[in-house]
Amino acid sequence: MSQSVLFSLGVLSFIGNFQRTSPYAKDIPPIGMLALRPIEYLKTCGEVYKMHVAYVSAQTAERRRQKVEDVVKRAEYRKAHGLDSDEGFGGWTARTSEQDLGPGMKVPDRETPTVAVAADASAGATGSAEPEGEGKTYTDFEGKKRPIKKWLGIW
Repeated sequence: MSQSVLFSLGVLSFIGNFQRTSPYAKDIPPIGMLALRPIEYLKTCGEVYKMHVAYVSAQTAERRRQKVEDVVKRAEYRKAHGLDSDEGFGGWTARTSEQDLGPGMKVPDRETPTVAVAADASAGATGSAEPEGEGKTYTDFEGKKRPIKKWLGIW
């Protein structure tokens, strides 16, 4: 009983919100058509809802594009007026990925194995190629053996 009440309240709030916010609410056929031609009524409602979703998606994409343009314009303004050293609140600026990494950081290559240094160091100390404490390895999709990483000491 309570689930049916909650479901009906959810449907009613969805319909009310759709009628208030959608420019396509007037395209929904009258409710009397549901009893006469239910398949046609539901098909029309589905098409109207798809138009509404496309409209909302276009609005969201436009807002996001405007925000990105605003950030770029602010960065250009700061650079043009010599305010580039002061990054503002939280360092929110329009940067490239190379600028984010900084001069000392490098993007790791996929060809360079990251476990090789740890394996070589532990091999020199214990005589085996496995890291200490782990003891178990797995073979990844590229055929390289890697130690099993545990998070929080559990997995």
